Amino acid sequence: MGITRSAMKLYFTGQLGGIIQYEVRGQLRSRTRPEHVSNPRTPAQQDHRTRFSLASSFVRSLGHVYKTGYARYNTSLSQRANIVKQVYDNALTPDATIDPLRVLVARGPLARPLDLRASLSDHSLHLSWRRPDSRNLTLSVTIYNYTQALAVTHLDLATSRTSSARIPVPDGWLSDTLYLYAFWRNPSSLATSDSQVLPIPTAQTTHPSLIPTPPNPDPTAIPDQTTPNATNPPTTTFPTPLQAWQNRLALTTRWPTHIPSPPQ
Repeated sequence: MGITRSAMKLYFTGQLGGIIQYEVRGQLRSRTRPEHVSNPRTPAQQDHRTRFSLASSFVRSLGHVYKTGYARYNTSLSQRANIVKQVYDNALTPDATIDPLRVLVARGPLARPLDLRASLSDHSLHLSWRRPDSRNLTLSVTIYNYTQALAVTHLDLATSRTSSARIPVPDGWLSDTLYLYAFWRNPSSLATSDSQVLPIPTAQTTHPSLIPTPPNPDPTAIPDQTTPNATNPPTTTFPTPLQAWQNRLALTTRWPTHIPSPPQ
């Protein structure tokens, strides 16, 4: 691989004869086309491709929120590469479905939104949070429809001077499995916090355990959202197998990867 720097370079992307040229973060790069490409379809490679395709499709279903959420995180990789890696490494379950509670749509040094709460009423979502000490932050939120693999993002929904906001829920979403991702952003430095996630309670949504809680959770994973007390011990909630299958079916319908089978 080489970086094309000559002023006489011929700009193109794609293949021209034995040269393949492409652009990476504004730099034009080129490489020679290999004469022979081995593509053994071993079970491990097939499993990796399926899981990577699922992670990539899930990121596409989130929209472009990662361009803001990963604007200042690990700039050695592209913003999309960062979030796909995070989903692949932390949010894929052993059954090759996505655990939405372990997805981070934003990474950064700022403190996460505290005491974040959400309630549905009159086709609107009412949000409340504890105001941070800093007064120059804005709150960005994404409502993710896990059933339909669709997302709606509201960048800079509110400022840190407020403690509540109300946003509409799209028609036809009230009976689906919904999650809310929220993070703080500094408009001047573009720094963000790690995102916080909340399951949005709807009439049809339940969250029983799908896989056991890891004994030593990854530090990048989303912490439990339930406030522990004597009668309500901390638990980690996951989508049901049917909800996970609906999400994967919606992803593979929009961006074909592998047609899943319904849960037994």
